[in-house]
Parts: sequence; structure tokens; C-alpha cells
Amino acid sequence: MLYFFFLNFSNFNWFGNLPNLERLRLSSNKFTSLKGFSNIKNCRAVNNIYLDNNQITNLCGLEPLSEFPNLKRVDLSHNSISELNVWATVPKLESLTIYQNQIERIISIKNLPNLKRLSLSDNKIRHLGKFENLPKLEIIFVDNNPITSFSDLEKLPSLIKIDHVNWDAMDEFDLEDAIEYLEDILLQPDLDETNSIYGPFPKERFWVNRFMEVRFINDRTEIYIDDVEFMQCKRLVLNIPIEGVDILDDIKSIDEATELLSDSVREKSAYTKEIPPETEFWAHCSNLQAWYKNNYDTRLIHHSLAFHLLKELTHAGDPIAKHVFKEEIAKRYASGIPTVREYLKMEGFLSHLSDEELASLSEK
Repeated sequence: MLYFFFLNFSNFNWFGNLPNLERLRLSSNKFTSLKGFSNIKNCRAVNNIYLDNNQITNLCGLEPLSEFPNLKRVDLSHNSISELNVWATVPKLESLTIYQNQIERIISIKNLPNLKRLSLSDNKIRHLGKFENLPKLEIIFVDNNPITSFSDLEKLPSLIKIDHVNWDAMDEFDLEDAIEYLEDILLQPDLDETNSIYGPFPKERFWVNRFMEVRFINDRTEIYIDDVEFMQCKRLVLNIPIEGVDILDDIKSIDEATELLSDSVREKSAYTKEIPPETEFWAHCSNLQAWYKNNYDTRLIHHSLAFHLLKELTHAGDPIAKHVFKEEIAKRYASGIPTVREYLKMEGFLSHLSDEELASLSEK
């Protein structure tokens, strides 16, 4: 990966001859347009470009990015884009992130044959449509947009979900028209629980948020971070006999519960009970969603999953994970649970803390 942070770059006159470069991070500069990216030569292996926190207003249809034949992910979040017009073919692009811009109007989004994820959250979009030649697009994130109408969704044959529609932005007539349109093309609006729209496909994929997804594949539950497989979920804590409930009254984390059950209840009366794989899938989805809704409080899921997930989410750019990662390490180490403390040491998580933070923990 090549980093150019906070260098006040605004254009490229020429850049290149890095045939093995895969990731190019140009965050927090002063780019206003993608035009200069056509001057990047012989960097054909680049598959990730990060352009978040710049001043970009002109996407040039993404045409300059067509110079990267292996490009899979582009991050254009936190810029100043007001109109979205994407027309150039970027053949392998799978994920396009444009949240937290100033987008009011979509002119066109087309000719991205491998695009799967489109993040448009935190903009000013009122009409969601103008889609064409996006045969693999599966999910669109639209939370915090004042959307009042839709079109061209029938042109998205692989659509599984439009995530977090703000139904409250619609008046009574807009809502009636939207529901009629969606149902006519066999999409399923959920106005109560998830505030989302579902495609006419089996709901065997669950998006916890724009960074984390749970998939049910061949009777297995798998977690994906930023569309990359992270791990397979092995099992749940399945059965707590009724006579063991009282000992859990004072626990403060799943890890404490696991140790208590291991030391007492399981020795006496626990037994194994098979859970159907699909039921287990939805249980994992529920657990991970609760974890996210509680700002990734690592007390809520087992430490062997929580900290590695939190680390990957931080690397993927999840702002909540970035904010709490070090805080959770310090907090849980200070909690004094021996298995958690030993795990954080052995897995190298304490290396993410400064010398001053480590000294503070040593005093506790």
C-alpha cells in the first residue's frame, strides 16, 4: 500500500511505474476532481483507491479510473459531490462508497458490470433511480437521505436490499406511490423493523451495517467485513438449564457467563441440543446487530470473536470501531477476567496501546 496523507495534493501531472502496487490511499488531501488520475500509468495491479476526505466535486463519470483494470473498491466518502453521474466502465469495480457528500441528484449510475455494493448514505438524495447495466448490484445503503421516490429498480436483477430508507421523509401520497411501485416490481418494503426494501430473493444475507455482513452458505454462518470473508461462526452457547439461571444474575459480560457455566452448571446438568443451521444463522445475526447497536461493547460477545472483529472493522474504516477499539482493549484488560487478559496479551492486542496507556493499565 502507498500512503499520501495530508500532503495537500490536488492533482497528478504524472505518476506510475509501480506494477505491483495494489492499494493507493490518498485520503485527506485537496483533490477536487478525478481528472488527473488518467495520468497514473503502469499501476495495473491497483485494486483499492481511497479518496475520502478530499474536496472532490467532479467524478468525470469515473472515466479516469478505467485506467485501473483490476480496481475493485473506491472510497469517495466525505467529499463535496453534489451530482452523481457515473457512466464509464470500470470492469471489476465491486464496491463504490460515496457517503457523506452533498449529492442532491443522481443523473446516472451505469456500466459497472461487477458492482455489488453502493453506499450513498448521508447525502441529500430525494429520488433514487437512474440505474442501468448494473447486473450484480446487491445492496444500496441510503440511510440519512430524504428519499421520496424510486425508479429503475426493476433494472437491478440481483438486488437483495436497499438499506435504511427514511420513510418518514415521505408524505402520505409519496409513501403510497412508493409502496405501489415497489410491490409492482416484486420488491418488499419493510416500514416497521428494518426500514429497508428487500428483493425477491431468499433472505440468507444480513447486513449488520455497511461494513459487516453475515451470510448463510451451505448451512454455515460466515461473517464478511467490507465484502471479504472474515471467519465462519462455529457455535452458540446453546443451552442454559433452568437451575443455572440464578448464577448469571451478577455477570457483566458473556465471558464471565461462559466461565461460570463451565465451572458449575455444565458440570452438573447441561446437555447438548442441536439447533437448525438457519436458526443458528439468525441468532448470530441478532447477536452481532445488538453488539453494533451498543457501540461494539465487547462484553456482549465472546472475546475470541469481538476483538478480531473490531480490529478488522477498524481497518475497514468503520468510524465507531475506530473510536472504541483501543478503549475496549484497555477497558477489558482492566476488568481483571484472567482469560480475557491472557487472550489480549497472547494475541498482541496490547501492542495497539501507547506506552503511557500500558503504564496506566499496569497500575490497576
